[in-house]
Amino acid sequence: MKYDLFSGYSTAGLLTLLVYVLFIVATLQRNSFRLRIGLVVAAALAFFVALTGRKDYLLALLALTLVAVNLGQIALLMFGGRNIRFTAEEQEMVDSALPIMTPKQARHLLNQGLWISGRPGEVLIHEGERVQHLFYLSQGNARVTNGGQHIATCDPQTFIGEMTVLSGDPATGTVTLENIARFWCITAPALRRFLDENPDLQVALETGFSRDMRAKLVRANRALAEAGAREKPA
Repeated sequence: MKYDLFSGYSTAGLLTLLVYVLFIVATLQRNSFRLRIGLVVAAALAFFVALTGRKDYLLALLALTLVAVNLGQIALLMFGGRNIRFTAEEQEMVDSALPIMTPKQARHLLNQGLWISGRPGEVLIHEGERVQHLFYLSQGNARVTNGGQHIATCDPQTFIGEMTVLSGDPATGTVTLENIARFWCITAPALRRFLDENPDLQVALETGFSRDMRAKLVRANRALAEAGAREKPA
């Protein structure tokens, strides 16, 4: 006789199992918006099961309350930042480096750091030392050297120090400003504390790091190709 794992369940029982599964999936989401959406879906299904299957009106009321609460939280996530304002340089950073953060989340992160004007020759990161700050270069350029050899250039709208600021590993290169620059920076302890208190924002920040790294790789490959073309004999 073929055994069916779900043969002993009624339709209402199977739907109840699905509700639990949806709740588990929702709580695994690190992004606040996806978490709330998942809870709404699970609670809406629980409301349907409570009314049509179990005839449990108290459970239906609790499920409906859960739907309403999470819809309210979703509305805050989507529209709660309408009155938040950014300066021109802040807005540029949000658009280029923090695209999946809500205005409220981005404002919260930006408030943890400082905007600073830098001078040519100023060293932001020293090779072999732990990275003490995360930088976002808004204006100007920075030179990256390893063992005294120039290996890369940081252009505007890029992060600096993102690879090791959270891990605490020593920097693989020295980063020096080449001209007058403008950048946002946050200390490593402040960044770690911020992410510990707001774990759902770590994914959003890492997404910005990934986008930035892809752009750097594209520029590096283009520079290598151009250097190879110049060295190729006629």
